[in-house]
Amino acid sequence: MASWLRVKMNSAGAARLLNGDEAAAWLGGIAERMAAAASSESGTTYRGDGQKGRRRARGLVGTTDFESRLDNARTNRLLKSLGRG
Repeated sequence: MASWLRVKMNSAGAARLLNGDEAAAWLGGIAERMAAAASSESGTTYRGDGQKGRRRARGLVGTTDFESRLDNARTNRLLKSLGRG
C-alpha cells in the first residue's frame, strides 16, 4: 500500500516558488523549444521566452513578423506545437 506524504506550504513560499527565477527559466526553455519546433516546420521565425509575472512565471511563444503571423493564422502552427516543448 502506498503511503502519501503531505506537505504544508505557506503562501509566501508558494509565491516564491511559482514566481522564482528557476520557474521562469524552466518555462522559458519549454517555450523556446516549442518556438524552435514551429520555426523548423514552417520556415518562418517564432520566438519563445519566459518571464516573471506579478503572481507566477509564464512561458510565452509568439510570432516575430508578418510571415509567421500569416503562417500561424493559416495552419494553427503554435497550437500544434504545444506538445513539442
